[in-house]
Amino acid sequence: MNDILFIILFTLFFIISFAYVWRKDSFYGGYYFFLYVYVIFFMVSYIYYPGFSKDIGGFFGYDIFYEFYFFISFSFGFFLFFLFLFDAIFHGKISGVKVNFALRLDRVSIPYIVFFGLYLCLYSYLLVTDYEKINYDSFSTGAFFTFGVTFKYLSSLLYVTYFLYKISNKKLYGFVFILAFSFWMLGAIKIGSRTDILSFFLGYTFLNIALVRYGVVKRLPYIRYVLIASALVVLMLLIEKYRGSGIEELSLERRILVKDYFAPAHILMASIYHNLIDPMNVFLSNFFNLFFGLNYPYLQTAPGNIMLDGSSSRSTGFAMYVFSEGYMFSGFLGFIYNGFFVALFLVFTRRVFWFKYVYLECFWVGLVSMQIANLVRGQTMYFLKDFYIIYLPMLFLLIVLSGLYKKRGPF
Repeated sequence: MNDILFIILFTLFFIISFAYVWRKDSFYGGYYFFLYVYVIFFMVSYIYYPGFSKDIGGFFGYDIFYEFYFFISFSFGFFLFFLFLFDAIFHGKISGVKVNFALRLDRVSIPYIVFFGLYLCLYSYLLVTDYEKINYDSFSTGAFFTFGVTFKYLSSLLYVTYFLYKISNKKLYGFVFILAFSFWMLGAIKIGSRTDILSFFLGYTFLNIALVRYGVVKRLPYIRYVLIASALVVLMLLIEKYRGSGIEELSLERRILVKDYFAPAHILMASIYHNLIDPMNVFLSNFFNLFFGLNYPYLQTAPGNIMLDGSSSRSTGFAMYVFSEGYMFSGFLGFIYNGFFVALFLVFTRRVFWFKYVYLECFWVGLVSMQIANLVRGQTMYFLKDFYIIYLPMLFLLIVLSGLYKKRGPF
């Protein structure tokens, strides 16, 4: 009885607080929503369907659940406190880097079309060349590295192309987008990449929400979003079946609960049970993994291998619920660490630039929103790493190749 009461109270707290967070900013609201999703399904599963956790070595008894619950609850509370505090500071005391550029909407950017066309040719060549060899198992182990990198960046380039089409309504941008999206989707289905499909959908959604919030568009096409979301759910299920998971043989409970949001919170539970507290390791893992080629273990590696021997490495694993990091740093008091650093990096990501041109502000909101699910299921260094991997290259590309000019007027 206490278990369901705790879950209900936690959900009520989330619903009430979510309304305030969403009102503050859609990017904050989206991230907060995924913080909830990646823990609530775990809670329900752990209490009422413990066999699912036992399958991955992640069930540690019922007593430990209460420490987990209060740690998560305090982490949510302190996260909200620091989120509103830091956002107020960035709005009042600290000004983001001013970007005083505007877009030329009266013409198509030929340099961008040429660049994107050449990139699409490279991606298509890699896809066709290794099409018979590429699958979910080979791709998840790190094989086909060049294709993997090309595929990942194409997701972001698709977003840039859609943005240019959305604000300029130029048919050439639309044609190129549809063509590239078709080839990209073919690769996504082939490798079973649900997270990349979700990532693009998030960018698409939050861009359009931002356009409404900033008064560029009057309202959202809700019917279209319902249809797209429905198609997305069907596609996710088809990809899961394509992976060979035998979804048609699974119970309804397992189909709902055991998804991508199921495993990451087990890392926190394992850390609590085995008392995996090592602040120096947290610092070193975040520092060294900011860069490529240093091969320092991710924070999820040790608890993941304790749960299921050999399950976790640099290329495979359960992922890690971001609030696990606080416990690894300072035990139960790590909820202070979680609230401070996760909120700080989230606000920094949103407010680091001050765009005088409203279209670029909307572009930035959609771009960073592509990563909100991934930022919930990884350690905090990804907040910073995504800047030089994704955000800054895409912003630079837009500024250099898409016909931007120095803006002089107030709007």
